[in-house]
This record gives sequence, C-alpha cells and structure tokens, in this order.
Amino acid sequence: MKIRSLVHVAAALLIFEIAENFSMASSEIFYRFWESAIAAEIFSVFISMFSVIFLVRLYMVYVMKTPVQEFYMGKPAWEKLWCAAAVVMPMAVSLFYLFFVEGELRVERLPISEAAYAVCVSLLSMGLRAAVTEEVIFRGMILGNLRKALGTKAALAVSALLFMLLHLINADMYSRRETVMICVSVFIAGTALGLVTLETGSIWSSVVIHALYNILSGESQIFHIDVEQNFPALCTYTLHSKNWMFTGSRSSVGLTAALPSIVGFSAIGLLALWKIFCRNNRQNDRIVFSPIFWEGNFQSGRKENGKTLHIDY
Repeated sequence: MKIRSLVHVAAALLIFEIAENFSMASSEIFYRFWESAIAAEIFSVFISMFSVIFLVRLYMVYVMKTPVQEFYMGKPAWEKLWCAAAVVMPMAVSLFYLFFVEGELRVERLPISEAAYAVCVSLLSMGLRAAVTEEVIFRGMILGNLRKALGTKAALAVSALLFMLLHLINADMYSRRETVMICVSVFIAGTALGLVTLETGSIWSSVVIHALYNILSGESQIFHIDVEQNFPALCTYTLHSKNWMFTGSRSSVGLTAALPSIVGFSAIGLLALWKIFCRNNRQNDRIVFSPIFWEGNFQSGRKENGKTLHIDY
C-alpha cells in the first residue's frame, strides 16, 4: 500500500511537468497563428489548468480507481473564514511595506495594451493558474497519497518539502542566504496550505489563499514591490531598504522569501491548526456525551474533564 501510494506521488509530479510543458508548447503554436499576447496567455492558462485537472482525474479513475473526493478535490466550496484570510493576509503584507519599509511608490503610465497584458498575467497566470495547478497536485493528489502511506504529520511535511523543491529548482540562486530563505518560506507556505486543506477537507480554500496571495501581496504586475522593477506593472513600490529580511529573493520566489510573507503564512497555518484542535476537542466531547457511549457499545472508556482519554473497541 505504501509503495503504491508513493508511485502515485511520482505520477502526480510527472503529470504536473507534462501539463506545464504542454501548455507552454501549445501557447507558442497558438501565438504563431494569432499574434495576440493576451489571447495566447488566456489560451495557455486554460490549457495548463485543463491538462492538470483532466490528467489527474483520468489517472484517479482508471489507475487508482479512486473518486477525487477522497483526495480533497470534490465540488468547489469555499469557507468564509478562509476567503477573508485570503484577502487580509496579502493586503497586510503589502500595507506593511508601504507604511514601515522605506521606498518609492509610483503609478506607471503604461500603454493600454501593456496594462491589459499586465492585468491578464497577474489575474490568470500568476493568480489562477499557479493556484489551481499547484493545489490540485500538491495539496490534492500528493498530500492525499502521502497521508495514506506515511500518516498525516509526515504527509504534511513531505508534501511541503516537495512544494519547496519545485520552487527551488525553478528559482535562480544568487546567494546561500537567499537559498535558505526560499527553502524556509516556501516550506512554511506549503505547510500552511496543507493545514488549510486538512482543516476544510478540500483544496479549494487553499486555492483561494494561494491565488489572492500571488495577486495582492506585491508579487504581481498590478502592484509590484521589489528592490528593482524589471518588468512593467501598473503600480510599483521600489524598496530603498537593503535589509535582506524585507527584500526577499531576487528569484521568481520574490517577496515570499521575506519575513512579512513568512509571518503571514505562519499565521494562516496556526489558525488552521487551532481550528483542527478545536474540532477534535468537540468530537471528543460528542463521543463522551453520546448515548451510544453509555449503552455499552464501547468496552471501556476513562473520562476526565468531559473528554475520553482512552477507548478500547
């Protein structure tokens, strides 16, 4: 069972790689026939998400013979708390930079075509595509299979580690310190998103958190925070600070490797952990006060402070 689940994890990583390469190749072909950057970007996002979801579903139905609901990928549903957290956390990160880290705020006067492309890339590619494809693979298929093979705690850690390695491979390394910051920050983000998935029983709240973080936290081309502005954005905040705790990484990971984002994802993870703890306590209370408990369906159960400390089935 364990070996089979680990094979499914390897298959999930392969599916992710195939879907990404296929979407890139398809968008290049599409651009040759229809020279519109925005249309090509929309087409690429659609192909990428469709490929991942289709291949994962195909693999689960015909290879694993398991419904997708068992791997947190049922009908999309979002909880109000996590939707609120998805907005508040990245906004808090951006506001922290604006009020507490010295820099220059500018509204760029981009041509309409460039501005439209920047919005398209930010909302669809950086936001929607990254969130859907990565959550389906890492918090859906990988976390679900690892949980069967290794248990919940180990599955959470290993899925976050694989998530970290993906971003580490795709990031350009500039220094040992940046490498360490990327590893720590992405691992914490992966753990937090995994805890949200476990708490809700669905990947979709994690998708919302992931997408809105990428759009609102200063990483996107709508509002971009960095030491240097290397690509067009509607609004920019160029940091004057050289403090590595705030400047993050010069790689594609960007401000995610900085302290404000690490604190933000840590808060998300702690909130999810607290909700899991509270839910488990409520379940223990329901067991103790259930009539079934007193009717002798359990052979023994020692009670203290309204909780079951030990039950023999």
